[in-house]
Amino acid sequence: MEELMRRLDALQARATEGDKLISALRRRVDELETRDKHSKSQAATARRDVVAPTAGQKPPAIPVASTEPRMTASAAVPPQAAAAPIPGLRPPEPMGSQFDGEGDDALRSDLPGLSLRIPGSQSEVRFYGFANVNGYHDFNGRNQSDAPTVQTIPLSGSPADIQGGDTGLSARFSRIGMDTRTATAWGTLETRFEGDFGGGTAASPNAVFRLRQAWGEVGSEQFRVLVGWANSLWNEGVSETVNFSTNLNQSFVRQPQVRATATLAPGLTGHVSIEMPDTQYTSAAGVFTQISTPAGFGGLSPSFASVPDLLGRLEYRNDGLGLDLRGLLRDLTIRTAGTAAAPPAVERNTAGWGVAGSGRFPMRWLSPAFGPDELVGMAYYGQGIGRYFGGNTFGQDALSNIGLPGVVDPSLDALPTYGGNCAAISSTPTHGSNIRPMRNCSCRDRPRRRR
Repeated sequence: MEELMRRLDALQARATEGDKLISALRRRVDELETRDKHSKSQAATARRDVVAPTAGQKPPAIPVASTEPRMTASAAVPPQAAAAPIPGLRPPEPMGSQFDGEGDDALRSDLPGLSLRIPGSQSEVRFYGFANVNGYHDFNGRNQSDAPTVQTIPLSGSPADIQGGDTGLSARFSRIGMDTRTATAWGTLETRFEGDFGGGTAASPNAVFRLRQAWGEVGSEQFRVLVGWANSLWNEGVSETVNFSTNLNQSFVRQPQVRATATLAPGLTGHVSIEMPDTQYTSAAGVFTQISTPAGFGGLSPSFASVPDLLGRLEYRNDGLGLDLRGLLRDLTIRTAGTAAAPPAVERNTAGWGVAGSGRFPMRWLSPAFGPDELVGMAYYGQGIGRYFGGNTFGQDALSNIGLPGVVDPSLDALPTYGGNCAAISSTPTHGSNIRPMRNCSCRDRPRRRR
């Protein structure tokens, strides 16, 4: 029995030495592969930079891969070198924390979060997201929604108000996304695909996937171009909100667009975009959009889009100070030809336009005692821009008397709308997050029918 135990111990010791040898060989192979890739990259750079040597000059030396003999298990293994950052990539958008583990990974990327370098390429890919669970309770009128709009808040004495409030839970705003960054001859090519599950109704037990962003952008910090489904240039994020919908005087539009961005001066950035148009008007028959008509109206919608919306934006950032100035120009059109609207074969156009400004002032400029507290505010005015302020106007851009008895020369009048917000935001770090109590004042103009 003792002899058998000695043999088992010897076999176990040999197995342990074999495991150590295999691990050492694997580390050595990884090191040689990394050196080989690095050497090839340096050789390619040297070949591009080399010029014909003059008299007395020696041609530049081109590094080659190491040809050291295979190592044994007892040989020392130097730590693996970290993958060098891809030259030319713009800094990534902050999202998550940088991986910080023991040792370095040849697939490690410059992107934070769950990310990796695609082997044999100048590309990085990142996956991100979060699980979000919302709970709500209505203390009076019943909303039946975790994202109630201002227009759907029950009026006093309405059936929903008489019935009383209810309670609900939802996880439909949980988010998942993927983005990539690749070094190209034109600069960094960045792509993003992101969605959540807020496409269905709030009361539905089934969460429907909803596209939030799907775009590609190429260029440098000095100039870049974006194409795809992204946040509109008209959007602004002056203040945080409790839920995802009740946002007076703020725009949260995502739509297809082509956008150009340029750095004009230190801290000053300019944007110009053409974005998806959508004429929304109200008549005696109801609300019309390009893809929807009121109940009882058959056939195509008279709402028409002739040209995309044109937007511009200037941003200034300096040590916590932020100033934005935005402009919008759009065309609103009605075409009754081929539709059930009367009178037939009528076309009406009107221009929509808007201007807006917002600011963010760090109160620490007044006194260090304020810490990260801020004063923020925004204001806007425009005509025919209702769809960019769905929380205020329910998306109405214009009014028309088309369809009224006796009207043979219908009109299309852009609705004026204006508003503003101001807030003092106090930030208190608590376990890595912020508590931001807010004091808001806002004003807005309800759309009125023009006579």
